[in-house]
Amino acid sequence: MIGSCLKCFEHAMRRLGEAPRYEEKIVVVPDKLVNIQIPPTLRKQLVDDFEFITHLGKLVKLPRTPNVNDIFKTYFDYRLKKSGPIADSVEEIMKGLCCYFDKALPTMLLYNNERLQYQEACPNDIVPSDIYGAEHLLRLFGMLISPSQKR
Repeated sequence: MIGSCLKCFEHAMRRLGEAPRYEEKIVVVPDKLVNIQIPPTLRKQLVDDFEFITHLGKLVKLPRTPNVNDIFKTYFDYRLKKSGPIADSVEEIMKGLCCYFDKALPTMLLYNNERLQYQEACPNDIVPSDIYGAEHLLRLFGMLISPSQKR
C-alpha cells in the first residue's frame, strides 16, 4: 500500500516538475500498512461520477458543503473524542492528506471537462480543499488503494 502511495507521490512530484526530496530507502512493514477499503456503494458513486461528468457533461456544483477541510475537521473531532492522546498523529495525517488533496486535485483528480471550472473556482489565493467536497475526496482515496484491492 505505502509502496503504491510512494509511486503516486513520485509521479505527482514529476508532473509538478519537482524531484522527490528523499534519499533513504523506505522499508515497508506489513503490519503498519493502512488498509483503505472503499465499500461497493462508494465505488458505484465513483463510477456514476465519472459517467455524469465525462459522458453527460454534468459538473459538480461548487463550492461544496461540507468541503474537504470540513470533512477532515469533523473526522479529527470524532477521533479526538474517541482516542484522546493519539489525536496528535491523526491531526498530522489529516493535514498531510489535505495538502496532498490540494496538490493532487488540479493534476490528477480532475477530468478534462472540469479543468475550466477549477480555474474559475480556485484563483491563486484559494485552496481546493476550501471549495471541493466529498466527491473529489473520494477520488483521492480511490487512487490511494492498492491495485490488489481494485476490483
